[in-house]
Amino acid sequence: MIGADAAVNVSAASISTGSLNAAIDNSSVGGGGNIVGSANINFNLTGDLTTSGEANFLIDNSSGGTIDGNTAINVDAANITANSLLAQINNTSGVLGGDATVNVTAA
Repeated sequence: MIGADAAVNVSAASISTGSLNAAIDNSSVGGGGNIVGSANINFNLTGDLTTSGEANFLIDNSSGGTIDGNTAINVDAANITANSLLAQINNTSGVLGGDATVNVTAA
């Protein structure tokens, strides 16, 4: 249980890596977790996001998880280069008390 907000916040000029996985996992076998506030992943880059592999942004609230507030994935970069890009909020068999939004922007 997280008694407040859950967040992954990254601000940088640029990111260059093999693979990138940013996640908030509020699920578990037999019943999920509980986040009392919101759950957000925010990547704000003034330059490029470059991976030679995959770029994954995931909020997993499946298997009975509960998030009382809003969920959002926000990725903003000048350019995005990756073999694959996934930005997903998984609420299968979960409870979400607010809105769910995914915003990916590349200038």
